[in-house]
Amino acid sequence: MIKVLIVDDEVLMRVTLRSMIEWEKYGFEIVADCTSGYQALEYMENHTVDLLVTDVKMPGISGLELLKRLAEENRAPVTIILSGYNEFDLVREAFRLGAADYLIKGEMNEKSLLQVLGGIRQKCFPGRGEIIVSYGDSEKKTDDYPETGMYGVGILEIDDFQKQTMRFQDDMEQSLEEPMWELVMQIPRVRKYGKRIKRCAGHYIFLYQVTRPEYYREDISALLKQMQSVWKNYMNLTVSVSVCDVADAGDIKKAIERAEELMLLSPLTGRMALVNEWEKKNIAEHIKREKDKYERFVSFLYDINESACVQEKTRFFREINEMDLEEAKEECLCLIALIALKFREYDGDFYQIFPEEINYYEKLDRLETKIELERWFHNYFTWILEYLKQQVSGSQTDMILRAKRFMTDNFSNPELSLKSVADYVGLNEKYFSTVFTQKTGGTFRDYLTDSNFALE
Repeated sequence: MIKVLIVDDEVLMRVTLRSMIEWEKYGFEIVADCTSGYQALEYMENHTVDLLVTDVKMPGISGLELLKRLAEENRAPVTIILSGYNEFDLVREAFRLGAADYLIKGEMNEKSLLQVLGGIRQKCFPGRGEIIVSYGDSEKKTDDYPETGMYGVGILEIDDFQKQTMRFQDDMEQSLEEPMWELVMQIPRVRKYGKRIKRCAGHYIFLYQVTRPEYYREDISALLKQMQSVWKNYMNLTVSVSVCDVADAGDIKKAIERAEELMLLSPLTGRMALVNEWEKKNIAEHIKREKDKYERFVSFLYDINESACVQEKTRFFREINEMDLEEAKEECLCLIALIALKFREYDGDFYQIFPEEINYYEKLDRLETKIELERWFHNYFTWILEYLKQQVSGSQTDMILRAKRFMTDNFSNPELSLKSVADYVGLNEKYFSTVFTQKTGGTFRDYLTDSNFALE
């Protein structure tokens, strides 16, 4: 194995490099990663390093200074420099000091990294095999569940996922997902007992092998909070979690279904929610029962159909007035959760409705009478409608203009499609198609096939 040392002051870059490829599969072993040039010098005094991958620009001892000192002491390993877009003068100086190759951080991906490593291996480590790049054999089974044992089953979902796709848009898997899981795999209990299965982008199943059933609830809650904290502190990423009670291996699929139902409750607490079955089972089952009942109401609300909303709201208040206060509060929580679900279905940001983040459990718990509850909920509906109107009047008009410009600029591209335009403006296809028809008076296909649209 070719022993590799990674040196970079940014934890995300170190994690990204570790997780971007299966190093050992290609004959490389990452022996350590260091946060500074000084730490790297200390490590190499007592350990063998064949390949050094270092940031060219770091506080204290920079990559250039590190190379210079190693060269002076005649112990410089083969070196790959990591640089930014505007650091070519530094890269040129690194080559003068003996660097073998370089990678631009903003352009680095699996393919470019393997190409550089392949060239390095052929040039600097002849006779130690060659790298064969294959992209077709790395698919992970989504139903790879264990067959025996007891497990905690959870769902983990990235909050504000649409915003995160903008932040990590170049390569979601390598720049967001793999680093985030590489980070928590450094937690011993996650590495030893945890298993992640990707359900879709930003949404994961987490299986935790249970060895101490009597301490399970305490153990899993502490571990999930630790994982949430790691993602928040190192990636500024908030992740909400729902978790079920202990399940036998044969019942994992049913537990996953329950965990998905529990996840509907996460907006009631806010970002970085942790929803567990032993505390929220009843209200999760309540939402499941009421989902069809409120589908029309929620759809009218999201579509800003005010007259229909008034009728549905009157019916809703009439029903909760026949309940006792606690039952009425739970009914209101169910409806809020279903409104949040509708926002998610259309890629809306439920957390942006109010200036501050709201814990709806605490908010409703402070209301002491049904009159207060009805007054608060009436204001809540009004606020949502006003928020949606503002979104429609401003962003949708701007969105249609941007979509038309994009279509005009790319009218000769054979890959121009509803999906490519919807992706460009940051909406899902269904919602974009609906808004486009409402705003233009015609369908997307009609507009696209109009021979005059490119002239607008």
